[in-house]
Amino acid sequence: MEEEQLIFGIRPIMEALSSGVEIEKVLISDTGRGPQFQELVGILRKAGINHQYVPVQKLNRLHRGNHQGVIAYLSLIPKIELYDFLNVELAKGTVLRILVLDHLTDVRNLGALARSAVAFGFHGIIAPEKGSVLIHSGAIKSSAGALLKIPLIRVPNLSAAMKDLRLHGIYLAAISEHGKTELSNLPHGEAIALVLGNEETGIRAENLKLCAETYRIPMEDSIGSLNVSVAGAIAMYEVSKA
Repeated sequence: MEEEQLIFGIRPIMEALSSGVEIEKVLISDTGRGPQFQELVGILRKAGINHQYVPVQKLNRLHRGNHQGVIAYLSLIPKIELYDFLNVELAKGTVLRILVLDHLTDVRNLGALARSAVAFGFHGIIAPEKGSVLIHSGAIKSSAGALLKIPLIRVPNLSAAMKDLRLHGIYLAAISEHGKTELSNLPHGEAIALVLGNEETGIRAENLKLCAETYRIPMEDSIGSLNVSVAGAIAMYEVSKA
């Protein structure tokens, strides 16, 4: 992590927030005490900014100077609301192609998926604010700049966001090695969101239930499962053939 992407100290972080600086996430020492810590946490909660308590050793590894027990990650991409994104695109008559990422944690997978999304004409990527990979310079670098070319919508509740997509007439298609329907049967020429799961646990059960169908990529049994970024690229290519 490059220190240019970090803000250190309680007061500098509060001043950044009051100035409209977009912050991705805040780490707070689990030994932090006092009214200033409480004030900062209150501001973060009110603003809906992801924050978590961590051992002070983690903060020391990020910054060797006086961080006062608090470090904030600057957001490198603009914050986009799902409501605004959908309204703008649907008003233009866009037949939306969206990628929904259910708590991916590997920055390289995110970067590869963003590259494929741009290459295959997808209009946006949706991911949860919490429990997903942070968007820092490493993520942008791994995407070869693709994360700067496609809207990334971070939502507080992924299930709620998926329900919103359904209400807007967008077909939710889960991509999973356990799917019963072959990928070639994906609907073409209509608004669609491809849902991909976490690298280890896949798509969460509550989110899988929201999908219209679960699709699999046919493979030789000896191959096993594909990396999520590879599976996503194949699925996006299939959709792009319409």
